[in-house]
Amino acid sequence: METGTRIRFGMEIEYLRERLVLMGSTADEMVTAAVEALLTQNAEVIETVINRDTAMDDLDREVEADALLMLATRQPVVGSDLRFVSATLKAITDLERIGDLAVNIARTAQRMAEDGIRYEAVTDLRRFGGIAQRMLRESMDAIVRHDSDLARDVIDSDDEADVMYREAQRELRRLMLEPTLTEDPNRPVRASYLLFVAHYLERICDHCTNIAERVIFAETGDVVVPIRSATNGAYTAR
Repeated sequence: METGTRIRFGMEIEYLRERLVLMGSTADEMVTAAVEALLTQNAEVIETVINRDTAMDDLDREVEADALLMLATRQPVVGSDLRFVSATLKAITDLERIGDLAVNIARTAQRMAEDGIRYEAVTDLRRFGGIAQRMLRESMDAIVRHDSDLARDVIDSDDEADVMYREAQRELRRLMLEPTLTEDPNRPVRASYLLFVAHYLERICDHCTNIAERVIFAETGDVVVPIRSATNGAYTAR
């Protein structure tokens, strides 16, 4: 590849990275607002999350088109550049789905408000949401910094998210199945709504883990694959 062409290609790679980071920032804003929507049931915050979904979908299509055009017109694309473009095509799918999950949380908050069911901290979903937000931000920071070690920290954080999910499932299912207390007739319905939210948060964390795996692949060429045992999970590079 000629020097001038190489420089232009390098600029296109950085532009693609910037667009990917913008998509990550949009997802971060949506998740943050979705958690706030759950806790407060504020109608304006709920609508903010739902309305951002179109922008996220547009970014997904734009970044995908840019990446595919780069592969088609900038041949040969080799080495770390090829890995980054390939990783980008996969990461945008994870980010778009994170946006969808944030919308799901906001819509759950909306339905709870419509049914007259206020949020109560019967399980620590505020903390669970904080874990999801941290994993998303760190996975995007890993992209900006070209930091595979930070990406591995994100992957390790998924164990904490899994523990939180299991605890939430156990507590919320107990609340759904136990006889309803007369002073809290909404308890089983509230627990069922929050069980959906816990599932959405767990899926967000999984998608953050996927993004971190893409970062490791882009930076090192290592493919990170899960090795699950009966008691816990571990990850290794292949």
